[in-house]
Amino acid sequence: MADTDHDLLRPDLWELLLPAIKAARKAGRDYASSGRYVPRQSLTEYQQNDAGWPQVTSDRVLAPKSGLLDWSDLFGFKEGVGTTILISDVPELAESVREISGRAMEDDGLLCGVSLLAPRMDAENTNERREQVEFETLRMLIGRILNRADAVEAETDAELRSIYQQIERARFSKTLTGDVIVPLVAASFDADEPFHIDGNAWIEPLTKADHRVRALSWIQQDVSPYVAAAATHAVVLRDVQFTNQVHTLSIGREWPPEISADLAHAVAEAVYIVTEIPTGFAQILVRPRDWADDWEQDLPPLWSAWTGRAYPEDLNDREWAKARTPIPATEIDDIVRIAKALKTAGKKVAIAARRCRRTSFRDDVEDVILDIAIGIEALVGKETDALTHRMAQRAAIALADDLPPANTYSLLKQFYGIRSKIAHGDSPKKWTVKLGENEFSAIWTGRYLLRSLLRSLLLADKPWDASSLDERMLERLGRPEGYPIADSEEE
Repeated sequence: MADTDHDLLRPDLWELLLPAIKAARKAGRDYASSGRYVPRQSLTEYQQNDAGWPQVTSDRVLAPKSGLLDWSDLFGFKEGVGTTILISDVPELAESVREISGRAMEDDGLLCGVSLLAPRMDAENTNERREQVEFETLRMLIGRILNRADAVEAETDAELRSIYQQIERARFSKTLTGDVIVPLVAASFDADEPFHIDGNAWIEPLTKADHRVRALSWIQQDVSPYVAAAATHAVVLRDVQFTNQVHTLSIGREWPPEISADLAHAVAEAVYIVTEIPTGFAQILVRPRDWADDWEQDLPPLWSAWTGRAYPEDLNDREWAKARTPIPATEIDDIVRIAKALKTAGKKVAIAARRCRRTSFRDDVEDVILDIAIGIEALVGKETDALTHRMAQRAAIALADDLPPANTYSLLKQFYGIRSKIAHGDSPKKWTVKLGENEFSAIWTGRYLLRSLLRSLLLADKPWDASSLDERMLERLGRPEGYPIADSEEE
């Protein structure tokens, strides 16, 4: 074993892989030079729609006829479809693969590192488990290393070892470090550079390479690949260390406990509070630091920790994708301040922000009204019976710098009249509120008031609550010389 292998986690595996990789590479290149058919690596191309939204998917109708060899699909164990070169025709490759599978049967750590499925198979079926290890070692280990090596023009042993070391860490290291990336769909920011939120939290523009690597398939069942693609920026937590779950089956997998989506939710809530743009996310990705489980040619790797729908279902109709208006810098500043404030906000404020954004997920008007009411009560309610009069007064005081207090008071009182009917099982005759001669949608009005209250509170130098609003109201009603202090009652 070479002295330079002391920093490898499994130098014994590398010792077996290197001769196999070199023999496979020579055999594959000799075969390709003969002019016969060989599989080629596909490459996802960047594309966007007329409005400027990224719309990259990973599907390809036809296999590429040119480009780099696809080593993960070149060798096989039996003649037939999917086999271009028999592994038995490359003795050093076949011998190394057999030796790795044999050792894996006696080494659980090695077994889990070289195979996803074999550790889950019946231990009594040794032959089947060995075949599975050999298949994955050939296709998903040696194949991936050679695909990356061709893409980055790695030829020397040291260069091949560097690629192996990255995939080795992904498979055998107990912990990994990377930047957690959560692309925000259907929201665009007028910012070409990253902007800081707090600590290790940033919002960064996504690169074309990011879009190509993170692209989803057309056949994705639980999320629209086009909505997932339509993100120009991402919430990023830099340098997060987490428990390694990279080389595990993705079906039913939860993301590592050290990876949190809380900040992404907070930013999505802040975007909605400031702009009323419904957003969310469909992916949680990790940008690796010196490790990778797979690559797309020479592009920087990304690991998919989670895929699913954490955005309003209405976005799937993609009507919003016909235009793209980036959020301006002034509103970005407010979004950052609000997202930062939400990180440390109390429970009531967190409830209000969550209920506010949740209205964009609802398709039932009564549910929307109730969400808004819960949010408003969390901010300006204090009494156990949520007296509308008191809440309307507090809201009027809180928004007095932006709205005439009488208007706020009247609109909130009317909104709560509708809410009360719903809460008591009645259907409101009208879903509007009136101000002077003008009528407004109750949902629009309630949502506007809740967003305004949240914005007022979260952007305030000194955040208010129901009690401080009461004090402010008394101060405005107080006499210049003050009031006499009442004597306390004697027991």
